[in-house]
Amino acid sequence: MSIKQVLLSAVAVAVAGAAFAAQSDNSQATMGAGQVRFDSAIANSLVAPQVGTGTELALLQLRQQELASQTLYIGGMVRAAALYSRLNADATGNNVDHTHVTNGRTGYKTASQINLPSVNLLGVADINSWATGVLSLAADNVGRQDNSSTDNIGVDQAYVLLGDLNSSSIYGFAGKKDVDFGNFSTVDFYTMPLDRLAFKVGATDSVGVGFDNSGFNAVFTAMNGGSNNTDVVDGVANAGATAYTQNNNNINNFALNLGYGMTTNNVAWGVGAGYLNGSRYAYTKANGDRNGAWDLNGHFNVDSLTVMAEYARTASKVDDLSTVQAYDLGAAYGFPIMGHNSSVNADISELKDNTTTASQFVLGWNNELVSDVWMGLEWAYNKGQINGGSEFATSSAIVAGPTDSGDKNNTLLLNLTATF
Repeated sequence: MSIKQVLLSAVAVAVAGAAFAAQSDNSQATMGAGQVRFDSAIANSLVAPQVGTGTELALLQLRQQELASQTLYIGGMVRAAALYSRLNADATGNNVDHTHVTNGRTGYKTASQINLPSVNLLGVADINSWATGVLSLAADNVGRQDNSSTDNIGVDQAYVLLGDLNSSSIYGFAGKKDVDFGNFSTVDFYTMPLDRLAFKVGATDSVGVGFDNSGFNAVFTAMNGGSNNTDVVDGVANAGATAYTQNNNNINNFALNLGYGMTTNNVAWGVGAGYLNGSRYAYTKANGDRNGAWDLNGHFNVDSLTVMAEYARTASKVDDLSTVQAYDLGAAYGFPIMGHNSSVNADISELKDNTTTASQFVLGWNNELVSDVWMGLEWAYNKGQINGGSEFATSSAIVAGPTDSGDKNNTLLLNLTATF
């Protein structure tokens, strides 16, 4: 049995064990250990669209604050959207296409679509004070009639987390999870910044250790060179993976992430830096060797105002031509409207190499209709796309976008996000 199968089995056993304990204790009137509970705080911390890296630390902090041991927590998220898109030129299906809407009609400037960008179901089993099993199931782009649709729900993340912040500053994890490299949080509800799409490392088979004390956090992750992504590019398997090395099936890639932050009265701030040894296949050097990447990020919060900034780039030139680099700058402000939480957000991001540039600007307004159910309007403006038909200069897992630096795409969307 492979390491991956063992880890997945361990998570499944942990979740099932907590569920059995819960079933045997359902007669309890009190909210003690050995129960099944729904808690939206878990989904908001692990899978909400604004969440970046460091989810295992967020989960440990939840355990420290409110989660009970020997309890199975169930949570999830559903996102729906209605979109209208307009190009500055007729769609060709190859060189000019919509950034956020798939299957736009060739020869027309406009397109529209209703879709479910993502559906997630979470299970978090607090086995004891030191061990937590995490299982996340997901389906992306539900209902799309193209190769970006994954209506069949699959395992998004599955890992075992070991740690108790009340007793020790050191924690560890093993399994399939997003890699701690960079921050990549966002103020946007739907459209993802270009730096996040280009450099954030998705779920990969990995093991790691972290340290968190007095505002300082450090995480080291060792992982396989590729991921479960089976895309084949230039005859190379797993080339679509967000982390790549020449041998995908061995532990030969790593990431190091550092952060420091403080909170004083109503002001919170943090800075971070990260290094990834083997980034995307698309970023390899001219001789085919892996190309690393590094990241700098920072944020601050004052009352209801949040500002985030991040910069990422490859460590070396891609194909001996130039580095690939990206930045993101976003801000959000929260305020009440008729007793409901509301927020406005603005975000600008850019991705470029030596010859081409992709840029994106987003404005949004969102209102919490009822607890944990948000509805909002968002406008996204996209211009250009780096490296022609590559997939990483697009947004929200969309497969294509404007490819010439003069091509422009405006998208207006109504989105609904519910966590439970």
